[in-house]
Amino acid sequence: MNVFHAYQKLPIDFSVIGLEPRSESGGYFCTPKGAKVFGWPGVDGVHYCFIRGFGKKVFVVCPMNEPGNYVRPVAENFEEFLCLLLACKDPGVIESAGFLNQERFDAFRSETEAGLSQKQREALEMIQRELALTPLENPYAYIKKVQESFDSSKLCFTDEYYEWVPREEKQPKEWKVYFETYFGSRSRSRAGKEISLNRKFQWGEQNWYVPSVYLCAAGIVVDFCVEVPAEEMKRFIDKWDLLQKSDVTMFREEETEQIEAEDPRRVDFSARLLVNGRELKWSHQMGIGWMPEGIVPEEMMEVSPQAEQVLEHYDLEPERCWVIRRTSFPWRTAKKPKLQSIRLVLEADPVQIPGEHIRVNKAGEQVVFQNPVNGCVHTMTVVDYERGELKSDLLPDEFEAIPAHYVSMKFTITPELVGNEFSLTDCEKSEEPKQKKNERRMGAAAIGVIGLGYQTEEKSESDAMNVSDVADEIEAVDVNNNAEKTGMEEEVDPAAMIIGGADGPTAIFLAGHSCPTEPTIHSTCSALHYQPVESVEWRFTFYEKRKPDLEMDLLSSE
Repeated sequence: MNVFHAYQKLPIDFSVIGLEPRSESGGYFCTPKGAKVFGWPGVDGVHYCFIRGFGKKVFVVCPMNEPGNYVRPVAENFEEFLCLLLACKDPGVIESAGFLNQERFDAFRSETEAGLSQKQREALEMIQRELALTPLENPYAYIKKVQESFDSSKLCFTDEYYEWVPREEKQPKEWKVYFETYFGSRSRSRAGKEISLNRKFQWGEQNWYVPSVYLCAAGIVVDFCVEVPAEEMKRFIDKWDLLQKSDVTMFREEETEQIEAEDPRRVDFSARLLVNGRELKWSHQMGIGWMPEGIVPEEMMEVSPQAEQVLEHYDLEPERCWVIRRTSFPWRTAKKPKLQSIRLVLEADPVQIPGEHIRVNKAGEQVVFQNPVNGCVHTMTVVDYERGELKSDLLPDEFEAIPAHYVSMKFTITPELVGNEFSLTDCEKSEEPKQKKNERRMGAAAIGVIGLGYQTEEKSESDAMNVSDVADEIEAVDVNNNAEKTGMEEEVDPAAMIIGGADGPTAIFLAGHSCPTEPTIHSTCSALHYQPVESVEWRFTFYEKRKPDLEMDLLSSE
């Protein structure tokens, strides 16, 4: 149950706190189209609402204000609105932030709190207690920040509104695409020249559309538009109850993997272009999405102006879900070539499929498990199993202590599986490192230990999959301060490596060898803990490539 629905079920007379539920449509000339009103203070026609197309934002509508200032956002979502109410004690104080300075606002807030009745205090205390909320520390700064970043020109009104307020002629937005920037943003470089292609094709079960490419000084930009049927998206949301469980932490890790695998909007892929016969690899990719009305409740809808612009420019149907990927391919020549032909190569990324959980405690133990991708039954044999502790010289300077105890395991699998088909990881998360008090903390620094396998003919496939969850920005440094890459080279000596980023260490890798003439020995390690680990629950994850590679001509030289 989300916060808004939980709030509605509270046994409170909401008129006591200035949020009496009446007509949900508002009914005033300045009530925006798509407004869903949830509270009336009972003064001057003021009402609080959500507005379709603006996500979870909470707005206040004030009919007595000056033209152009009738509607203002006051909170990013309903939970923060309630935290704001707990701090201000009355919605009238929230509404006043739009025309008072900080000093007068604080005075009004203090006066209001001093004059609260017992019923008002009890109602606010119930909201805080039952919904486990905390009053905002600086409500004035919060409201100002929400209002400063809002573009009121996006609001739509009825014809009655424009009898009071003259219509402003909306200028069409300039459509420019740059090699290095995001949708709708600008660049100092020259915009790319649009080449209209209008190529539609099916890849797997999805309908793809490449409407245009853009020739820039630095390279070529391709827009990929993927159509997702609205009814398919609705079934997916309902199956996983995503409207109520919008926070990913409400799902187990295996469930999260399954949700990602089933998401109809999943379009993870790698692309290459053959421009005039010369191969170009992509350097960066940007994504944006569109969700039509009716998929999620109005108060949860948030329309992206950039997505709207893409739909308008390419004449995409707004009744469907769309996933748009803008991909940039740098030129391999000193100058922009004269365009003759473009051939596209698409490769689908594998999806993660949760597998079985196992427990083993010593070398020699065997476990039989099934591959959920193809149904094949395999036997895992533990070759080595030991508890270990990281050396103290692995401690990064910015940390006072890190969890050092782990379990490492080596194993074989028959029939054999290559590393890009599976991974075996600890079900538990690593414990948090203890950062020095004087160090600035950017966020949680997760630490994990993962074993590296070894193959003689090329870099280990299992290595590539084991490090796949590490962010692109992090870099690997071994304990001897020798520069390394996350993909191990052919001749690898046993070593420990710390994977670190802006937040400190994020993973620790242990490398091991396997004899090239014998079955591959895979290695893995548990999460890190401050105390020795007694037993580890491991889980398999399998990787499935669900559609074949695709090659097609976007522009032919003929």
